[in-house]
Amino acid sequence: MLYTFKGGPDGGNPSDGLIQDSSGNLFGTTRRGGLKDCVRSNYCGTVFKIDTSGKEHVIYRFKGLSHGGDGQQPLSGLLLDSSGRIYGTTYEGGNSRGTVFGLNNLGKETILHRFLVHGNGDGANPDGALTADGAGNFYGSASEGGISTYCLGGCGVVFKINKKSEETVLYRFDFTQSNGDGAFPLGSVILDSKSNLFGTTYAGGSGCRNGCGTIFELNVAGEETFQYSFTGPPDGSYPQVGLIRDKRGNFYGSTQQGGTGTCFGYTGCGTIFMFDRSGRESVLYSFKGIPDGQVPGTLILASDGSFYGNTAIGGDLQFGTIFKLDANGKETVLYSFSGKSDGAYPVGSLVRDKAGNLFGTTAEGGDTACSCGVVFKLTPR
Repeated sequence: MLYTFKGGPDGGNPSDGLIQDSSGNLFGTTRRGGLKDCVRSNYCGTVFKIDTSGKEHVIYRFKGLSHGGDGQQPLSGLLLDSSGRIYGTTYEGGNSRGTVFGLNNLGKETILHRFLVHGNGDGANPDGALTADGAGNFYGSASEGGISTYCLGGCGVVFKINKKSEETVLYRFDFTQSNGDGAFPLGSVILDSKSNLFGTTYAGGSGCRNGCGTIFELNVAGEETFQYSFTGPPDGSYPQVGLIRDKRGNFYGSTQQGGTGTCFGYTGCGTIFMFDRSGRESVLYSFKGIPDGQVPGTLILASDGSFYGNTAIGGDLQFGTIFKLDANGKETVLYSFSGKSDGAYPVGSLVRDKAGNLFGTTAEGGDTACSCGVVFKLTPR
């Protein structure tokens, strides 16, 4: 364990993974802890750094609705630019529906955008990390908001923020059972070389009743040019994270449910899938819950074609796993969490260094009374 959160000023309950700078320092967010000044969560959340000696430094403590409305509950991962500036989103705060923020090297925060409480079709409650292009623009998704007659609170949007901190809503999802559009984008979006955007929606689509989620493509004008609808078992369903892309232009991701496994209370235990540039989707692996894991998250693609990732639950003791899926589709459980001092429920994305070490967070667990989560390192054997 590199660090165990105490749930006070140091932060608590990280909801996403880590990023690593060129010096080996790790950066992440906690949805709780920090300052006792938030309406719903008691604590507003933090941005933290774990240095190479394992010491934690709180870079910023969110203040919620008061003190200028800087945001609260950062649920997504972070983006680090070449100058060391950090960018991210908060799920709530600002004008009550979330923010996009930046932090300089001294921990001074700048709000790039506050999502509106009501009206004008703006997004609400961003849940995924940001993506940047070479021109300094940021792209992201908000899980709700937009304009929709079917989704209470809106079906979500994809947005762009330029260098002047001006926001443009590129696309508003508007799922209905007749049109089969996507709904509720929870993960990050990614860019290809032509500035097309790709991502997933947790629900919507035409593949099953009320929609099992989609993969979507938007062109530079914000027009949806392609969509794949998940169909449920034996296909995947309900993707909750974004996509990764290989050098050949194929995309990979995971779904929270679906597949051929049987897990109590779920329609399948989740899948890892490939989506090629011709628009074909194929399931690479179906989870079984015990002992291989259930509810997979964001993937890492290694140079040998293997994937590394985590499952939020499942494993030997149902507290989640770290796994490897090789290029031949063989899955190996690298670690099963016990729910004790080693943590429980690894829900964030992993970081892998040049030596093959894996770094990540757990949402709960640790050797403190609050069960506020840990930062861990997994060393390959």
